[in-house]
Amino acid sequence: MSVQAAAGTTVPAIRPEAMSNPGLVWPLSLGALGWLVLALGAQRAEPLALCLGLDLPSMGRFRTNFDAMLFYADPLAISVEWMAMVAGMMLPLAAVGFGRLVMRAHRLQRACLLVAALLGYVAIWALLGPVVILAIFAVRAWAATAPETIWPNLAPFALAILWTLSPLRRRLLIAAHRVPLLFGPPHTQSWDAVGYGLTLGRRCALVCLPIMAAPMISGLGVIAMLLTTHVLLAERLTHEPRAKPIRLALILLAGLTVIP
Repeated sequence: MSVQAAAGTTVPAIRPEAMSNPGLVWPLSLGALGWLVLALGAQRAEPLALCLGLDLPSMGRFRTNFDAMLFYADPLAISVEWMAMVAGMMLPLAAVGFGRLVMRAHRLQRACLLVAALLGYVAIWALLGPVVILAIFAVRAWAATAPETIWPNLAPFALAILWTLSPLRRRLLIAAHRVPLLFGPPHTQSWDAVGYGLTLGRRCALVCLPIMAAPMISGLGVIAMLLTTHVLLAERLTHEPRAKPIRLALILLAGLTVIP
């Protein structure tokens, strides 16, 4: 059963019984918790280091700016913020796959398989966290060396838009829809579920990370991240993925970076 969207894409209708599927309910609930943590963090006296950026003056040199960001950053706060962003942005995108996975299993095994798949999925993002955080700080440090120009802020959005045009991204997005059939004894199925979570995490990272990173690098805040999640989720739920809404959203967000 499906409904026809205004843009001409076919979007699956959400049936009432779907909300009893733990593969949908758990990721969406964790996603809502992630957004709550980010919303509360945005109210703190110290800004969110990833969503908003550290409020530091430019030191002129890249290495000096980068060292200052590392010195003033709170590792625990950044780790919590990163995992909250993963929960808020990425778990809702993976919920459809998790839902299909657990519905193919016996009802007594669904919770165990879901936990196994979630652990594999989150592990990918936890491992990527330090690399992505250092990369974001490096780009911001580079942008701070030339605060009078707009190109450092626009470059991440330009790269993200080019990535949405890539045939490779479309193939990875289609591959992310594939859900394996689980066979064998329970412990074998649990390890297969972990493997599915790892595979889905890698594919989601390749598909979404360049787009997810652009508003983070520019420090546009939680609302910009929420908008990015919305357009990525809309693309994920369509039978024929179209990246045009994502490009329009990126152009809009890029425009906000040049407004004084």
